[in-house]
Amino acid sequence: MFKRRSPSQPVKTGIKVPRAGALWDERATKALQKQGFTIGGTLGGENGLVPRRCLDRNGRHVVIRICKRGDDAEIKARRLLPVSHHGIEDVIEIRQAGPEKVAIVSRWVEATNLAVILAGGRALEPGELATLLDQAATALAYLHENRLVHGDISPANILVLPDGSVKLIDLLTAYGQLGTRRYTPPEGEYGGHSAAGDVYSLGVVLQEAAGDYVPPRLNVITSLMCRTDPAERISARTAAARAAELGAPQPIKRGNADGLVANELRDRAVREPTRYLPRAMESRKRYFSFITLAVVAALAVGVGVWLPHSGWLDSKPVPVASASATLDADTDPRVALQSLATQRDQAIMELDDKKMADVSEPGSTVAKDDANLMSQLKAKNVKITGLKTTLDDFTAVAVPEHLASKYPGAQAWRARVTQSATTRTENGQSRQVEASEPKYQTFVLVSSPWRLVEVY
Repeated sequence: MFKRRSPSQPVKTGIKVPRAGALWDERATKALQKQGFTIGGTLGGENGLVPRRCLDRNGRHVVIRICKRGDDAEIKARRLLPVSHHGIEDVIEIRQAGPEKVAIVSRWVEATNLAVILAGGRALEPGELATLLDQAATALAYLHENRLVHGDISPANILVLPDGSVKLIDLLTAYGQLGTRRYTPPEGEYGGHSAAGDVYSLGVVLQEAAGDYVPPRLNVITSLMCRTDPAERISARTAAARAAELGAPQPIKRGNADGLVANELRDRAVREPTRYLPRAMESRKRYFSFITLAVVAALAVGVGVWLPHSGWLDSKPVPVASASATLDADTDPRVALQSLATQRDQAIMELDDKKMADVSEPGSTVAKDDANLMSQLKAKNVKITGLKTTLDDFTAVAVPEHLASKYPGAQAWRARVTQSATTRTENGQSRQVEASEPKYQTFVLVSSPWRLVEVY
């Protein structure tokens, strides 16, 4: 049983996380001023490592962060001192900032972070995605080959320079803290950073930067970067080498000044905290969150709750297709999608080319990919049993322009996809394949009869 504490008491986690800005006290400021630094305004930041834009004794613009002497940030900063790469923020020196503090000095870069660019709703074009993948993954590979990890890859920590190139910043994540929750790999929920974790986070950033339509080749690459098992993920160097598959690289466009200001305001309004503690260290926090949630739930039951309509709160259940359902234009497209998924499962297990061909529109991307899959299964003498794909949580979305013009009347639906555990037999040897984690995909299909043309 947890001992009750007052709200003003800090949560004890075993890791000292200073209050944001607490280390930038008068003593630290005066110590740096005596060394010739002019201290400027803050640039955001959390957990004590609040960066400030300053001028050094030579009049150069720099960024300074304060940390306690001997903590993880200083140790990592000292390891970064000899590191020099055009795609990585430079740590140029470490100065004393009082008897128990040090100042980590980095070179100031005139740039816009990727989060601000994406906040306006603009998706990167394939050539821009190629640039992002190539340059960010190359920078990560350089870090990893020097036995360093970033630990907090997110759009807010990727700068886009005036020439459209990218640079990674904010490399001083403490080992016991995690990066931005949305981009944290599954294993990272329990603490620690790794090269494989950096690759996973970059894969999530790429998917987000692509917007509603993710190019099929990028989907393939990010699926390799975001495998649940870290040991199965490709390396940063391999990911960078595959950037050419997305097309010729193009500079990332930053937009006009007025648009960037508006985007920055949006980004600040929705940005998640960029540092948090692992689950194992949040038990006390969760106890009090549970109490709050219980009170809210009790109120909701008592007075009733109104929730806006959305795809995942659809009050009408999706009809269930019978095994003999005819997938004509009158069939609910959600029913058609589940029926097509079931038919595809059967085709894979039975190695039935005709049944597989009936799932997709002839000549479409899906038709080509599925035909290639069947050829590989047969060539390797692979037999799969127990495969069951389930689709739910449907939401109608816009059809990408290039598909709408090619397939007039096409529909696009985003759905959660869950696949069962299976048994894979190859050349007489069988092994169990675990069920995949649920994921969301978008399906584009045409009617009369319903057939798939694209999945991303």
